[in-house]
Amino acid sequence: MMDIRLETFPARTVIYAKEIGPYGEKAKTAWNRLWGWYFELKTPPAIKSCIGYGLDSARIIPADMLRYYACLELDLDRDALEAITVSDDMGSLTMEGGRYAIYQMKGDYQGMPDYFAKLHDKWLPNSGHIPDYSRPFLEIYLNNPNEVGLDNALTDLCMPIREDRAA
Repeated sequence: MMDIRLETFPARTVIYAKEIGPYGEKAKTAWNRLWGWYFELKTPPAIKSCIGYGLDSARIIPADMLRYYACLELDLDRDALEAITVSDDMGSLTMEGGRYAIYQMKGDYQGMPDYFAKLHDKWLPNSGHIPDYSRPFLEIYLNNPNEVGLDNALTDLCMPIREDRAA
């Protein structure tokens, strides 16, 4: 049985790097590019959160057309964040807030697709909740695997749900 919690997230402005292609390889490319940009800043601001998301369903969209976003929520005001434009596939965006069903995954990131599938296909049908497909499913990285080891990596897997419930 999955241990699921519900939480409402505020809207947040993030800096993102976008890649197009298979999630398994392009997520790593997006994160490497984003971290490269961040560590080249003269005075990097504090990081409030690290968020990743695939904008498309890999069940429907061909792998070479999948869009992945690696995002850093930085400790800067919204105007400063929105003023950052790096390139067409890197800049700032405001993520819509809302209600999420969250499963905390421990371990290797390769397990994410399976856990997201379980959250959607096994937990959701009996939960009384309705998914909100207008918002992306999120990966919120809670610790640094370089410091804790990949086996101890913690990631909140977040499925958007509507505020109203199924009848």
